[in-house]
Amino acid sequence: DDRHEFPQDVQHDLVVDFTVAMSLGTFASIISGAYIDRFGVVSATYVTLFIGQAQMLSMLFAGHHPLIMKTSFYMYSLFRQFLYPVFIASLTDRLGFKYFGMLLGVGFTLAGVTQLLQATLVNFAHANQSWEALHVIFIVLYMLLMVCPALDARDEKIKEKRISLFSETHNECLGLAEAAAEATKHFSDSMYGSTHCTRFSTTSRDTDDDDSE
Repeated sequence: DDRHEFPQDVQHDLVVDFTVAMSLGTFASIISGAYIDRFGVVSATYVTLFIGQAQMLSMLFAGHHPLIMKTSFYMYSLFRQFLYPVFIASLTDRLGFKYFGMLLGVGFTLAGVTQLLQATLVNFAHANQSWEALHVIFIVLYMLLMVCPALDARDEKIKEKRISLFSETHNECLGLAEAAAEATKHFSDSMYGSTHCTRFSTTSRDTDDDDSE
């Protein structure tokens, strides 16, 4: 926050800590990938947005506290390492791999264009001393984005219900088919037994007639 400037030596330490945090954040990619594999994209999206909100809250209340500012650096690094895998996993989960390369390129292009606008946003916040308002806007934005994973979770439940209903119907059809096959087999066996008895009776009667002659 520009209204609470840190001493020169503290600013130097903060720059070093920010560099270290961003470098160590690369290891968080393993954690985010494992989390997506274990709990799914929807849950990982929730976690990503929660981390983003927590990071903005820490920046909002950092003030003269270098420790809170340093904590926000590591939270931001963790947020970034969750954000990229979640974005890529969401693309494949929603749209598959047919146009994955093109969509990924478009996504990163839009991210780059947005990054170019960051300087304008920073200059505006610096000129109007509106850093706190900017942090609040991002917090509200992350809260609104919670709607996306909520809708995805609803769609997954609907899909699971449809799959469950299809499985039950399929199992019922299989049961009916097996019952029909069993009934057919029983009927065939009965018909075979009846025909065999009739033939045996006819043969015995013919034999008795020959003996009597």
